[in-house]
Amino acid sequence: MNSSGLVSSITRQGFWLFRWRSYLPIAVIPFVAMAIVEGEQVRSLFGETVSLLWNVSAIVIAFAGLAMRATIVGFVPNGTSGRNTASQIAETLNQTGAYSLCRHPLYFANFVIFTGILMLAQSLWLTLASTLAYWMYYERIICAEEDFLRQKFGEVFRKWSAATPAVFPNL
Repeated sequence: MNSSGLVSSITRQGFWLFRWRSYLPIAVIPFVAMAIVEGEQVRSLFGETVSLLWNVSAIVIAFAGLAMRATIVGFVPNGTSGRNTASQIAETLNQTGAYSLCRHPLYFANFVIFTGILMLAQSLWLTLASTLAYWMYYERIICAEEDFLRQKFGEVFRKWSAATPAVFPNL
């Protein structure tokens, strides 16, 4: 498969994942249950103090992500984003606020929330495996969204995407 075939395949997968993105994270639940049954790795490996700091950090991380998400959603202009699942929708290209720092700030905020919550299971393998799965999952959705935006907004999108990082904010 050549590189354009690979990109096309990832983009097709992204459109499918986009449609089901609200439900697919439920697939993580059995792994969380396994990690909880397994016991708290951080406590057993590093002791009670590190375990407490780990849990406090996890809660702070999750709430920081939630605050980011609430702020981003609170300032998104109408017609630029939505809770749609059937297809991509955008009347205009949002390049302001958090979208001036990175092209996918909601996915970054979701990642921060997701990581904080999973850290509470105190499972190193769960946190690392879920982080990898999250990025593989969202890279496909991002490819699909950017394909849609590139087709809809053309040169405006190309200039914005060239100057703005995809996920990690440019502070």
